[in-house]
Amino acid sequence: MTNIPLLALGYGLYQLRALFQRYARGEYFSAAAAIHLGRVGQSLAWWVVLGVLCQPLSSVWLTILRPVGHRLVNVGFGSSEVVSLFMAASITVIARILQRASEVDAENRQFV
Repeated sequence: MTNIPLLALGYGLYQLRALFQRYARGEYFSAAAAIHLGRVGQSLAWWVVLGVLCQPLSSVWLTILRPVGHRLVNVGFGSSEVVSLFMAASITVIARILQRASEVDAENRQFV
C-alpha cells in the first residue's frame, strides 16, 4: 500500500520527461509543454495526498490482527508535506502562466 503514492510520482516523472523532450525540440512556449508542466504539479500534489492517506490505512492494515488496545492508526502531516504541496501549487501556477505565454506566442507567430 505504501507504493501507491509512488505511482503518482512516477507519472509526474514521466510527464517531466515529456516536457524536457519538448524543450529539447525547441517547443518552449507550446500548449503541450504547459499541459505537461501542469501534470507534473498535479502528480506532485497527488503524491503528497496519497502518501498522507495511505499511511493510516497501512498502519491499520498491519495491526488489524492485534488484540483490541494494541491496534494502531498512524496519521502524519508535517512540514515536508506542506512544502511539497506548496511546490505543487507553484508548479501548477507556472504551468498556467506558460499556457498564457503559449497563447501570446501563437498570436505573435501570426503577425510574422
